[in-house]
Amino acid sequence: MSERLRVLLLALVLAAAALAFHLPAWNDAWHPTWDSAVYLGLARNLADGAGYTWNGVPHLKYPPGLPLLLAPFAGAPGAGVGAERALMIASACAWMLVLFFGLRRARGNACAFAVSLAAGLSYAVLYHTVRVLSDVPFLVPWTAALFVCEKLRREPRVSTALLFALLALSAFSLRVVSLVLVPAALLLLLPRLRASCHARGAVLLAVLLPALGMGAWFARTSLLRTQIEDDLRDERSYEHELATGESYEADAKSVGLGRALEIAWGNLDYLRGLIGEAGSAYAFPAQSRDQVRTNEDELGWWVGLLLSALSLALLLRLRREHTFLLLATLAYLALVVVWPSRQGVRFLLPAFPALFLAWIDGGAALAARCGKTRALGAGAVAALLLGIALVNALLDLTRGSAERRSWTQIYALEGARSYEGLPRQLADEGARALREREPRARLAADQAAYLVYRTGIAAHSFPIVARASTPAERGQLLLEKLSARGITHVSLVPEGPFAQKDLIEPLLLAVGPAEFASREPRAAAALQAFFAGERPAGGGADLIVPLSAFAR
Repeated sequence: MSERLRVLLLALVLAAAALAFHLPAWNDAWHPTWDSAVYLGLARNLADGAGYTWNGVPHLKYPPGLPLLLAPFAGAPGAGVGAERALMIASACAWMLVLFFGLRRARGNACAFAVSLAAGLSYAVLYHTVRVLSDVPFLVPWTAALFVCEKLRREPRVSTALLFALLALSAFSLRVVSLVLVPAALLLLLPRLRASCHARGAVLLAVLLPALGMGAWFARTSLLRTQIEDDLRDERSYEHELATGESYEADAKSVGLGRALEIAWGNLDYLRGLIGEAGSAYAFPAQSRDQVRTNEDELGWWVGLLLSALSLALLLRLRREHTFLLLATLAYLALVVVWPSRQGVRFLLPAFPALFLAWIDGGAALAARCGKTRALGAGAVAALLLGIALVNALLDLTRGSAERRSWTQIYALEGARSYEGLPRQLADEGARALREREPRARLAADQAAYLVYRTGIAAHSFPIVARASTPAERGQLLLEKLSARGITHVSLVPEGPFAQKDLIEPLLLAVGPAEFASREPRAAAALQAFFAGERPAGGGADLIVPLSAFAR
């Protein structure tokens, strides 16, 4: 069999495995997440000719890559997302193939196939493929850029430099974290600046073009920021979140050095947990040290520590043949360490190419030392990683999918579509009723992005005011801020973790519960029914209240 045919067959096997893995979890149901709602809402605005706006103002947080990809599929508010989810599956398949073709020349077909299969069939990739988010599509240009820059170091050609610049900008358009590609590329290619004029030109193109494109996005944010209110959480930029430690309080100040170091130390521990989670296929979920409660938690903490130490040692082995892969991955992980929020294993996905390569290539090297073939070692590690995931999935069949996260849980939940609950139903009902009654209304709500996407209403997340004041004082300040922002109504449905404590209770205490009940008896009765676990008689419409109802 010729080499070309062998490579083609391996690629077809990878594509078939990816489709067989992802298609059983496909349907047109939307998974409610804040980010996804915003992406879909932005795509709808682009398709409708409203520009890159959110709630009528320029959007500053997410670059437009994913909304542009989704715009051709944009439907009416609350429409199914079957086409969008098919795009996620196609991205996962494409990523596996990019990983395979990028690795095979340096590591051989067996190692490249093993890495692509183990990484592509991981729980983390499946989990994020069923959601309409940027994480999986981003992996395609990100991973391709890692390999193209290595080629540019070997052969500094203008065409390769332009390809790298295009890939880097494509990755940045999907996730801002791709900005680390520029300093990593500069560090890698610095020696080439002393080479020929042609080589210097290629290096400068590879570094300056992405830097200019990324800089243009940040310049836009800076110019338009005066139009955006930072205390309305939906409209804040990443730069603001980083500077304030992603504080949800209104008028948040920049974090000091002490707080920044505290964030970094905690994130280092959490990163250890994420590596343990990825390597154990979620048998040991990521937990920081202060979250350890049981013997299983303790075991998981040590598994994460040992696997992290092993991973670092194996990653450093890549420094000669995959220098840029290592540089970009370490630069990205450094950004994760200083970032003020934690969002699970999705933050580890950009490190998967380097991480899975380090594990599997380490197994190949060990096999070679023992007199066995490298292909045997690579296959053994890949089989081990997939075997752990399989065991975890089989355990779910006996323990119940709610106890662990695995392939089984995803497939079971997709079959049941068990993502809707009473709070979300009531929030949607109320928002739709308000939009039909008062099309120009502006609603303050918990999980407001959901309502914008699902109902088309202009909804904003409420600002969280200073926690040091009393609830009644916070309610009065909250009322003033909402009024100043043009909010006309408030949804009293608590969908997320903040609404009851930071929206409903302060506003009720600002006016007084008895006074509110006399002004809005239907809403008061609906709240009582909701917190008693019952469905309000008037549905979600009774939980939409004019902002004036809370004024003294």
